[in-house]
Amino acid sequence: TLCGNFADQGHDIKNGVAVMAIGGDVRVTAVSAKVEKSADRKRDFEECGRKMGEQLKPAMKVEAKGKVIVTFGNQHAGDNEPFVTGLTSVIGNEVPVVGAAAGGDGAKEIVKGEIVSGVNVAVVLAGDFKVGVGLAGGGGDLVKKTEESISAALKVAGGMPVVGMVFDCGGRRGELIKQKKIVAEYEIMKQLARKTVIFGFYGGGEIGTPAVGSVPKGVGFSVATAVLSIE
Repeated sequence: TLCGNFADQGHDIKNGVAVMAIGGDVRVTAVSAKVEKSADRKRDFEECGRKMGEQLKPAMKVEAKGKVIVTFGNQHAGDNEPFVTGLTSVIGNEVPVVGAAAGGDGAKEIVKGEIVSGVNVAVVLAGDFKVGVGLAGGGGDLVKKTEESISAALKVAGGMPVVGMVFDCGGRRGELIKQKKIVAEYEIMKQLARKTVIFGFYGGGEIGTPAVGSVPKGVGFSVATAVLSIE
């Protein structure tokens, strides 16, 4: 998140880059798969999810106290449900999934030191931490929905939260700017997180899990959160 720079009730930073580094005894597995093009776009996204699931099978077998999958890229086919369906058909629902579409066919990602486009990326974090997740969306009070998502993740994570990953809908951002509430949303994030680092972006078709072990969803107009904590 851009650190409180809200000159226009949005922000005035252009061409910014946000970087998160995680230290400690954490095993990181990164995979990617290209979204092939056909007349059936939903099938294309679902097949991409299955390909990534196959690549992630070894990481699912790693013994660790906590695991979370962070995924982003070219996933948005109206919503991200086809991609999530393909992914979970292979790896199941035991490990929480969080993320959002970061762009369309022309979007570029950096994967293992190379710039690629038209792909989806998934990163598995496994280590001595506990994961809390939250997913809230729909209409009503948008700031309240953000509070619900982050609060749910913090409550389950417990311990000492060290990082919170928040993936917020770009459509919500536009509505929050219109209502002059985007600063209020950011303030509630900071209030809830306290000293915890917040990292994330406004994207499309958010991917989240209501609770660890429940079915991940690819939805829209939502806030998906994952909090990692240590004892």
